[in-house]
Amino acid sequence: MDDTTPAAHPEPVTLCTLAWDEAWLLAGKLNDAGVEARVDPDTLDSYTGLGIPPMGKNGYDVIVSKDHLEEARDIAREVARA
Repeated sequence: MDDTTPAAHPEPVTLCTLAWDEAWLLAGKLNDAGVEARVDPDTLDSYTGLGIPPMGKNGYDVIVSKDHLEEARDIAREVARA
């Protein structure tokens, strides 16, 4: 498989939108479980450094591949119950 095939670049989707620390905690749990996840945007506001979302956003998105969305949802539910 080369880098131009769709499987090499799975479609990213937003699992959920959370506060800065919660988004990173969930992304870490997902990655630990083998589901590649990232937080977008991945940096704190450089002016305040307080984890306040960028203008026009309500929080930080936890991004996973569409192929792993259901598994990610299951893991997120488990994390929310803990």
